[in-house]
Amino acid sequence: MKTNFNFLLILFVGFAALNLSFSSEAIDLSSGYWETSYDCDTDGNAGNGDTDWLQYSDPLVCDGISKKGSWTANGKYEQILSAANNPDGNGGKGQRHWIGDGTNVNSGSTRIFPNSPPGKFWIRWYQRWESGYGEFGQYKSIYGFANKRNGPLINFFSPTGGMSFEYLASGNEVCSNCGWGTDFYTTGVSDGSWVYVEAMIDAVGGNLKLWVGNSARLVIDASGVLFKDSFVDEIIIGSNQKNVANGREMYIDYDDIAISTTGYIGPINGVIPICGDGTCNEAETCGTCLTDCGACPSICGNSSVESGETCDDGNTFTETCDYGLTNCIVCSENCQNISGTTSFCGDSICDSLNESSENCSADCVLLPPENTSKIEAETATLTSPMTIVSSDLTASNGQYIHTPVQSSGSALYSFNISRASSYKFIANVKVSDDSHNSFYMNFDNTGQKTWDINYNSLPGQFNIWYEDEIRSRGSGNQATPEFNPIIVNLSVGTHTLEISGRESNAQLDYFYLVDLNTQMFIEAESAALTSPMTIVTSDPTASNGQYIHTPAQLSGSALYSFNISHAGSYKIVANVMTSDDSHNSFYVNFDNTGQKTWDINYNSLPGQFNIWYEDEIRARGSGNQATPEFNPLIVNLNAGPHTIEISGRESNAQLDYLYLVDMNAPLNTE
Repeated sequence: MKTNFNFLLILFVGFAALNLSFSSEAIDLSSGYWETSYDCDTDGNAGNGDTDWLQYSDPLVCDGISKKGSWTANGKYEQILSAANNPDGNGGKGQRHWIGDGTNVNSGSTRIFPNSPPGKFWIRWYQRWESGYGEFGQYKSIYGFANKRNGPLINFFSPTGGMSFEYLASGNEVCSNCGWGTDFYTTGVSDGSWVYVEAMIDAVGGNLKLWVGNSARLVIDASGVLFKDSFVDEIIIGSNQKNVANGREMYIDYDDIAISTTGYIGPINGVIPICGDGTCNEAETCGTCLTDCGACPSICGNSSVESGETCDDGNTFTETCDYGLTNCIVCSENCQNISGTTSFCGDSICDSLNESSENCSADCVLLPPENTSKIEAETATLTSPMTIVSSDLTASNGQYIHTPVQSSGSALYSFNISRASSYKFIANVKVSDDSHNSFYMNFDNTGQKTWDINYNSLPGQFNIWYEDEIRSRGSGNQATPEFNPIIVNLSVGTHTLEISGRESNAQLDYFYLVDLNTQMFIEAESAALTSPMTIVTSDPTASNGQYIHTPAQLSGSALYSFNISHAGSYKIVANVMTSDDSHNSFYVNFDNTGQKTWDINYNSLPGQFNIWYEDEIRARGSGNQATPEFNPLIVNLNAGPHTIEISGRESNAQLDYLYLVDMNAPLNTE
């Protein structure tokens, strides 16, 4: 009847500062690989004719290996000699370790100190038990240390076979029906043949693998493992034992030991694991062994239609239909056939790449913009207690208006419109909180309407000046206004706007009108794109459900071509979204005048991350993100064709649409 036998590989996974004064040698892992076949003049004296090594009498000079301990197994010392050589390996010698009956009756050991302790590594060795060695007792084959702490890493146990990793913070990682009697010797007694063992220890990532036997069978493949340490700083080859009962001292030989930090080492002479054994080994892949590893996952963009794909055109971009088509099928970024985005004259979108007011007036109505000059708040006819505050240098002209008392005071503005059209109003405002963030407004005495500023209560838009569209609750409420923005149809002639106090201390700096029928609205996805700038078609909150971005920094571009019929000074407003200060900028280039850095949410307001909002294009110039020189960037454009190129600077900044506003058009006030 066989008694229990445990074979332990003990590798303490962990490297730390350790006093190695007992040895000046270390193995060199700087290249990612080290090995020994013990094929060296082990006593360091090539002239004495003694090439074998005996622990008690000889110094050890061999591939950075050091000797450890001087104990014996009843007089038998550790040796390096030709009789311990693996004939199928490299070199002509191996290491012989002696084990006696009982507990801790063993010869000394050798040890290695990696010069750059790895947190993830592969260790491979060949080992044989002397013919007749019985499968009983416990033997620590290779022992490891981290910070001088030790413990078993791998156990082989009988009689049914099995192994376990034990160098864990708690518990073991076990396999059954493996090791001695299965992958090594077919019985409980050694036949004296050499066996292959390789382990992968990833103490940083928490992964374990163990291959055994000359077929390199993967018997343990574990993840999510918690190790005691995260590196190894000393490895001992040959150690002690307990409960051995062979009746005499017997040897265990080692040879062809290798350590790699770059990948699987495998058996000598390239023995490949057997495809069809039911285990996907390190040397097998889905491409080389479908039976063991299963089908390879589909790879979108490799020009091959695979499982789960309906198309693959060799990229991961979603194309658009050719201009002029009213429908088509395209291959999406995840390799599915979908209906493509169309662009044609008559679709009510001005495609800046293919259309202009000259060839498609139905989509590109471009009249001379007007009524975008700002009206300073303090120019109104005021009714007390609405009053002017003239001590704020951050306000336009250093002044703004407010009422210190709720539901009181007003500011009346009169202005002339020279062209009938639909208009929206933009105002520069500041509010402190949700209790002081609203006015009443009244266009042409049509009745008061409630205008909530920072209606979605973004923390980053309190206590700062920012431009906000005038909106109206209508039948809605603050969070969901019915008219957002409010659009008024104004005829040629004189009109009035009255701003009245609703909640106290809401502040108004200036406002201006935007003619919606002269505003050139450019969808971001209408550009001529350079990879990896790409269209994302899966955002229903974006205009037209689409936006563009680049997944890689400093790469990709979007080129827009457009015509201006009226020379003027223009600013550009864009609908944008960014996630944080590391993904919030583009480069912008007007008419090939040079790239300028455009920082979105330049003052890093938390409430303006991860939402779509309209932002003016600005440029750092000689400033920086927080204090740009050009804020906004104003460009002087002549009548005729022009270009805007938006290029990737930081990854994943998102652009939805943009439009130009003429800053020089007159607005007559009285």
